[in-house]
Amino acid sequence: MPYRTTFAAGTLLHDEVRCVLRAAGSDGSLDDVSPEVLDINSAAGRERRFLEVKRRLQNVEQRIWADLLTLSPAEQRVVLYYVCMKTYALVRDIHMNAVLPAWRSIAQSLGAVDIQRVLDTQADNHPEIDDWSPETHDKIQQVVRRMLSDVGLLQGGQLQRIRLPYAFWARFARVGDVWFLEAMLLNKEERAAAINAARMSGNASVG
Repeated sequence: MPYRTTFAAGTLLHDEVRCVLRAAGSDGSLDDVSPEVLDINSAAGRERRFLEVKRRLQNVEQRIWADLLTLSPAEQRVVLYYVCMKTYALVRDIHMNAVLPAWRSIAQSLGAVDIQRVLDTQADNHPEIDDWSPETHDKIQQVVRRMLSDVGLLQGGQLQRIRLPYAFWARFARVGDVWFLEAMLLNKEERAAAINAARMSGNASVG
């Protein structure tokens, strides 16, 4: 399946997601929410951004984001990055093939060249990459690094870990996405603690 790049138009969409969820109400249904809830001057721009928010949220289990508005801002951004990784194969492939190797290296730094290297490698299986303009390549590099910075994983070109409660990380284990714990640079002991917290909740999705 070809890579989609529409994520490059808006990074995590933190403010927009919160606006939509406030309008959705307690049941979290997005069906009756209007693009008008977004504070964007252009009607076409509101529609595009609104559809992007819906696409991302509807691509994952609702229990991942149902309580988003009650989470801390740092936790909200992690949830939204997870949503991006689940929605966009390119974001996930860049993370797993650029961020994780960089974290395991001595320098633990990440730059545009690391992301471009992934694009070059993935072009063998995704020929559409070769059709993208240099501006598109640059935009993808910028947006991915901005996402990583917003979520707290990248500071001044250096990767760093995020410290959040195990009870928070457990939500990803509960839906069977333990891979995301490693993606967020949790070590083996931390991943085990998060998985145990998920098991304690009695959810069968945890292996």
